[in-house]
Amino acid sequence: MTFTVFDSHKTRLRLKKQTEGLPYNWLFIPGGPGVDSQYFDELIEICDLPGNAWEVDFFENGSNTKTPGAFDPSYNFDSWRDALVDLVSALDNVILVGHSFGGFYPLMHPDVEAHLTGYIILNSIPSPWIEKAVEKAASRQLPSFAKEMADFEANPNPQTFSDALQACIPYYFPPKTLDKGKALLADLPFNYYAAGWGQTIAIENKDFANWIPSQMPVMIIGASEDCVTPFEIFQNDDRFKKDNIQLFEIKDAGHFPWVEKPEEIKSLFRQYIARVEA
Repeated sequence: MTFTVFDSHKTRLRLKKQTEGLPYNWLFIPGGPGVDSQYFDELIEICDLPGNAWEVDFFENGSNTKTPGAFDPSYNFDSWRDALVDLVSALDNVILVGHSFGGFYPLMHPDVEAHLTGYIILNSIPSPWIEKAVEKAASRQLPSFAKEMADFEANPNPQTFSDALQACIPYYFPPKTLDKGKALLADLPFNYYAAGWGQTIAIENKDFANWIPSQMPVMIIGASEDCVTPFEIFQNDDRFKKDNIQLFEIKDAGHFPWVEKPEEIKSLFRQYIARVEA
């Protein structure tokens, strides 16, 4: 049975795995924003990390809602900033594992840096990505999702969100794992109000990285077939060319690279653990 706790911000932490070793608290921050963190289940099982592996859902993310299955349209998602800072400051030996939105959102808030032991960024970006994503998708001859995204932005509701998500799935997964990817995302609780807030962040910010890790060990992982968050955005950003930051691109994998290359992901996490413990 999963052990679940809530903090004063109503952030939900699910302890998915606890193993012997140094007492790290691995905080898995999901993408979206809005998608439930349970999609990390397989990744956490693969990596078998030392310490505590927590799936994190801020209030009104995924299934962490006041009323099951119902989202509050008046909720202020900007409060997630305080929830994040208080969360990382309340625990010891925190290593963030952020995926997509969960990868760059902590970079927007410099207050988290002092409380982190380490940081792994999975399939994310340090700055707006739409133009590069469109270019990469065109190189893979993927259909445009511009209409579906425009419809969602103009009229956010469950149907326009579902249409936009379905249009994006070929951008997440290469053809050989498309069906497996659809199964991974099927029936995941997803707050479309949070997704709309995320679109606003993407539009209003020219840069997401308000701080660059200078001391802690950082690993940034991307994938060659990820057409949502093209890895070259990180690769071409000179701010992340530092001795404490390692970048790795996984070939023939998509936006959820543990689906296509679980052993390679496991190996990279093992390399990272060795760096932290050195």
